[in-house]
Amino acid sequence: MNCDNITIQNQEFSNTDICIELLNTDNCLISGNIFNSNDNGGILLSHSSNNHISNNTVSANSWGISLSYSSNNIIFGNTISNNTHLGLVIQKSDNNTVSDNIILNHNIGLEEASSCDNIIFGNTISNNEVGINLYASSDNNVIYHNNFIENTQNADDECINTWDNEEKGNYWDDYEERYPDAHKKWLKGIWDTPYDIPGGGNHDRFPLTKPYSKSKSYVNPLFQQFLENHPHLFPILRQLLGL
Repeated sequence: MNCDNITIQNQEFSNTDICIELLNTDNCLISGNIFNSNDNGGILLSHSSNNHISNNTVSANSWGISLSYSSNNIIFGNTISNNTHLGLVIQKSDNNTVSDNIILNHNIGLEEASSCDNIIFGNTISNNEVGINLYASSDNNVIYHNNFIENTQNADDECINTWDNEEKGNYWDDYEERYPDAHKKWLKGIWDTPYDIPGGGNHDRFPLTKPYSKSKSYVNPLFQQFLENHPHLFPILRQLLGL
């Protein structure tokens, strides 16, 4: 079953209605839809697995996209904005992938409760009261390559999660304010001081110096190794290249 290129906007529903609800549904594609300015929720997956939700615009509804008791789904490339309460909710749902979404202007951009082993990467999470909130034993999630920009609080995590992929972490727009004495690891694109995640004991070990982008200029690894072995050349090259 597929659901694509549907527009639902400016509709008044009963409290139980949702623009699209998948209940006990697997292997469905929901793509290219617009759900705008409705008084109910946008997309709900409940007890559903192996679905692909991509390139939808879900804005100005009661809430955006919600997963409940659902696993192995892909939430990719959606714009989730200006919903009254929450942007993206993951509740009691494991092994999902959330990537390359734009999530902005909510009380909480992305909330995860009692959910484990999800991968959250490549998203831009901005202008929310709280960018991402993880609680209620939401453990073993991996969160990296996300851009946290102009949130009142970028993140809150009271659980046990990994905030990098062992090489790169996330971009935090408040990093330099919080760590004024940190230094950039040149050619690596990361800071030398981990970013402490509020709410518990987690850290982003490799915070990014610039917002993450898929289009990166290539640096020959041999050249990078040469520079790392000759750090005295860094100031000269910075001056020559205007870095």
